[in-house]
Amino acid sequence: MLMLLFCLFVTAWAAPEDNLVEHRVWAGHTWLFQAGDDPGWAVYGYDDSHWNAVDANTPWQKMEPAPEGQINWYRTTVSGLRRDHKQALLIENIRFAAEVWVDGFKIAESGDVNRRKPGHAWSVFAPVPPELIVDGELQIAVRVWGDVYPGRDGQLGRLAVGSTALIQGMNDNFALSRWRHSQGTPMLFVGLFTIGLGFLHLMLYARRRKPSEGAFAVAALAYGMFNAFNAALAMGLVPTGAYFFGPDFGLKAVGMGGLLIFGHHFFAWPYRWITIGVVGLLAIAASMVVVGLPNGPLLIAQGLVSFLALAMLAVGIWKRVPGAVFFVVALPLVIDGIGDLLHTWIVSLPRGYRAWDPELDVLGQFTFMVAVSLALTQRHSNSLDELDETYRASYRFVPVPFLNLLGRKTITDVQRGDNTSLEMTVMFCDIRGFTTLSEARTAERNFKFINLFLEAMEPCIHGNGGFVGQYLGDGFLALFPAGTSSPVTAAVQMQDALADFNRAQVEAGEKAIKVGIGLHSGRVMLGTIGGADRLDTGVVSDVVNTASRVEGLTKMYGSPLVISAATRALASEEGWTTRELDAVVVKGRKSALEVYEVLEGEPDLHQRELKLAQQEVYAEALSAFRSGDMDRARELFVSLGDQAANALFIERCDWFGERGVPEDWDGVVRLTVK
Repeated sequence: MLMLLFCLFVTAWAAPEDNLVEHRVWAGHTWLFQAGDDPGWAVYGYDDSHWNAVDANTPWQKMEPAPEGQINWYRTTVSGLRRDHKQALLIENIRFAAEVWVDGFKIAESGDVNRRKPGHAWSVFAPVPPELIVDGELQIAVRVWGDVYPGRDGQLGRLAVGSTALIQGMNDNFALSRWRHSQGTPMLFVGLFTIGLGFLHLMLYARRRKPSEGAFAVAALAYGMFNAFNAALAMGLVPTGAYFFGPDFGLKAVGMGGLLIFGHHFFAWPYRWITIGVVGLLAIAASMVVVGLPNGPLLIAQGLVSFLALAMLAVGIWKRVPGAVFFVVALPLVIDGIGDLLHTWIVSLPRGYRAWDPELDVLGQFTFMVAVSLALTQRHSNSLDELDETYRASYRFVPVPFLNLLGRKTITDVQRGDNTSLEMTVMFCDIRGFTTLSEARTAERNFKFINLFLEAMEPCIHGNGGFVGQYLGDGFLALFPAGTSSPVTAAVQMQDALADFNRAQVEAGEKAIKVGIGLHSGRVMLGTIGGADRLDTGVVSDVVNTASRVEGLTKMYGSPLVISAATRALASEEGWTTRELDAVVVKGRKSALEVYEVLEGEPDLHQRELKLAQQEVYAEALSAFRSGDMDRARELFVSLGDQAANALFIERCDWFGERGVPEDWDGVVRLTVK
């Protein structure tokens, strides 16, 4: 079945138009024309003997005298028709809107004459009602509007009247011929291909800032849009309109000017002022056409562009510019431009050349774009070698700040086992309840959420001298070199940034989140770890484990930002308000660790003010707890209200109240869980 359909399609595609023309009942290649707009000209029996005869496809601009109005009429009479056969009519190449009247009745239209809107397909196919055939005759009148393109306004193609099936076939073949024409499918392909190259080189220019790539990007985009839209017009894919004719010449001029500038940079063309002069002339000539002036100067400018392009190519080959030889395949485009100039202004070229001119134009543009791609590919070959080396090294990725701390200039210098020891503050950040949140989301939403969260947090870290050392799924580990960073400031800013992040999440239908941040300072060992082909960064130290335990205390004490005494000492000059939470021996350590809450890191303003007002009472309660006076400590913690830290100490006081305070009590709580 598929093969049968394919054969039918090929047969229809290859069917010559004459097979249908031979069997039509009547075809007209001339019309009677009358300037003006009078509804009475459509009625049956109107005497049009005084109207002027004009050939089909004659625009108003070429008539003598040329009509001044935007709406004018055509008429003709068809004889020899039979009412017992289904008849239809076809009018081709309508520029740009028309109403078709038969014996005083409007039977079809293309576009909208009254609203001055062009038609879509440039042709009209309409069945002819049998009752309108009087004595075997049809009196056909066509009301035409044109005010889009002076060289084609008012153009009305040939008329065909015959059996419905045959006229429908003619209409289909007319539409198909527009697709097969060099200004149809081939030009559409070249236009889209050129636009793609334009966007590609626009991205390259944005990255590399090379003038040749920027000029070619502009030229390719302009040329591509010019060709694609003209092809769409010729194929009937889009309606014509005054918004395009005129500006299309501007697009082509921009494309030519961009190609000259590209050639100037690519071929190292030494005569800059010649290029500037030709580009300037091209711009002036194109501006004249855009505003409706004759296009003669533009044709001259295009010819000069072709001569200059040929000279640039010759100089480039003579100087052995890398990639210049590829442009030899683009000679058809240069020949087409020079041929247009010679044929229009100097000497008439052979008819055979004019017949192949559209194909030469399309072929030349395609080969030129291919030549540019090949030339730039060769030009970039050396750069690509270096990029390939960097790409291979990226498999052993090392953060740039980490690289600097290791004393390496480039990533290719990093080796497995590189390490250094220095004082740092380690930060752990954890998203509260991430497991529960992730269960309610898809994997894609979780990835998006994590990336958005990190995007909001990382500026706070980088802006205060730190960098992310490791991503942990529901959080991350960050490192802050001592003396050159402000880890507490970064943590406070992260809580502020979290508020903005939560607002955006709630607006997007997500839930607000909370994070816990723990900081501890000390000497750490940084280095690279991994195998021969895959490296990662690593931080080895008890400081890292302790920082993780400090972050875990944020859950226990209900404090969003907890720091160790070592970190508090380093940040003492920054003026943060802290209160001591406790002295604990976290799991994995033997010595007690004093931990503090940074009140500026509490995002709840009410809680922050409450904790600030209760600092002295909290300190007294903590002192009583450490001295073993559990009754007094419990009384004070109860008076502080319902807070996580207070509830925790009340529970401890009750426990010691039931079991008694040990004789060797030192006021330090030893934790057995993380």
